[in-house]
Amino acid sequence: MVAYRMNSFPAAWILAASIGIFLTSPVLSQETEGAKLGVWNEEVESLWWQENTEPQQWFDLVDGMSITLREAHTRHGLGKMIKNPHWLGWMLHTRWLSLFPKDWEKRPVFQQQEGRDIFVKLGRTPKLRDAFLAALVPDDDEPEAISILVEIAKAHPKKIMEYGNLAIAYAIVFDQPIPDQWPHPFVESRKLPIGNSNPAERFAFYVAAQEAKALVHDLRRIGVQDLTFLVDSPLEHREFEYAQQMSISTPSRLAQLYPQVPYDMSRITKKTYIWPHATYRLIDIGTKGGICMDQAFFVAQTGKAKGIPTLLFTGQGLSGDHGWVGFLGNGGRWEMDVAKSGSQDYPIGQAFDPQTWKRITDSELQALQKGTDFDGTFGIGQKLMQWAALNEKGKLYHETVKAARISMGADPRPWQLEADWLEESGADPETRLGFWESWARNYSRNPDMEVKGQMRVIAILEELGKESEAERLRASVMSGNRSKRFDLGIAIAADPVFRKLRLRDFEGAEEAFENGMRRFRTKAGGHLFYNLIQPYTLTCLQEEQNELAKDAIKHLDRSFQAASGTMLAQDMAALIERVERE
Repeated sequence: MVAYRMNSFPAAWILAASIGIFLTSPVLSQETEGAKLGVWNEEVESLWWQENTEPQQWFDLVDGMSITLREAHTRHGLGKMIKNPHWLGWMLHTRWLSLFPKDWEKRPVFQQQEGRDIFVKLGRTPKLRDAFLAALVPDDDEPEAISILVEIAKAHPKKIMEYGNLAIAYAIVFDQPIPDQWPHPFVESRKLPIGNSNPAERFAFYVAAQEAKALVHDLRRIGVQDLTFLVDSPLEHREFEYAQQMSISTPSRLAQLYPQVPYDMSRITKKTYIWPHATYRLIDIGTKGGICMDQAFFVAQTGKAKGIPTLLFTGQGLSGDHGWVGFLGNGGRWEMDVAKSGSQDYPIGQAFDPQTWKRITDSELQALQKGTDFDGTFGIGQKLMQWAALNEKGKLYHETVKAARISMGADPRPWQLEADWLEESGADPETRLGFWESWARNYSRNPDMEVKGQMRVIAILEELGKESEAERLRASVMSGNRSKRFDLGIAIAADPVFRKLRLRDFEGAEEAFENGMRRFRTKAGGHLFYNLIQPYTLTCLQEEQNELAKDAIKHLDRSFQAASGTMLAQDMAALIERVERE
């Protein structure tokens, strides 16, 4: 344990003590019982920074302040401390300091004093500081994100105060490389017109466009999370300049762009699904035409060029893959189904979450939209999330995360943090069961999230030997998701099939497979093929259960009506050929 002498305290702490206002918790010290962490206000903060100007001091003091804050939590309770303005002031100050990169001497922006001074200035700007802290998730590269934010502030010291949310969005998107799979599987990355990756210059592009009145939305009025779906394109600026010529006055007019990209039926006929031309510029797509993914890409990138956050969705219907667009409409409401074909049945779409570059469904995005805001107005839940981040490996972590998820309701981030902790800590089945039952209840109006919880409940019931309860819940979930969200029902139906295959219970796997097919054969399409029939058949072949594989592909003739030439039709034919060959 670190011991602190009174004469080692910063002047800010001594000032607080001298005016006689304290937290009720003493600094943890083996040598002095009277030293206490005092008030937090602008004067104390100013003196603290005057006393502590070097990064090594910051690193050393983060540990000491964290010890004191934890002692106050333990002694007086989390509920009391999270509402104490002085404890909160020191806690958020400590959290900000914890972001400063340990490898700062290798980062150009911090090698000069100017960059370190900007870090201090941003930390003393509560609205911007809190918005940045609130936007961070565990998958972020925090040292890289804070470096990007400081780089933008250094290049644009006035504009960052006006466009703070935009700067933060760049920081939490560009802290990780954009994946090679971007934007969709039907174009080779070498054909994309990728531009300058400097976030400060890209920030300046949007600020200039805003001030030239070239954008539909006012970027100063959009939250950080929504802005991540604006800044997530790496295209050259001239691509956006081309798209800004489009006559779009409101977000809803994006739908009218689809007919401007001719549908290239010849590519479907020739089974040429990958973009066949030399470059994948917007003007190429507009003049040469394309398939649905190209149309959706054209519309999504044009929306971004005009200051409209957009997502490119992919989904599975009766004929396989389809692409459509979601966009941020007026009033801050997302519209998720621009050009989502009415003749097909696409229960759900997936897009990239640009902050993590993981896949996110439109249903999951809606859950995130209902969570705590990202704009510096800290509710109790967000304060708890910051305290949890400072205690990631400590005894107080689970209590803090649990309190955060209770406070934040629909926001999935603290729920997922607690789920991860329960898994990693080896919590007993009853504890995990109670958590996942609470998850399912909390998301009873969000099918994706609810079923995720229900599937874990089923697995734990089976772990506890409660097979009949598990089977009743599985049947109920499948029955409740046979219509609009049949994809979720298929996922539930597939789970026992593959579990029995892993146990080499081939008779049980066949029975579960046939049960699933009976339930969902009227919804036969991409979801049923790719999530049940194809993996089941291939696994049977790998296990040398060729007769089971032959029986499985008979369903392709009886149930499927995939349009000729589609990817689904091709993959079905390839599977049949492989089974017959083996």
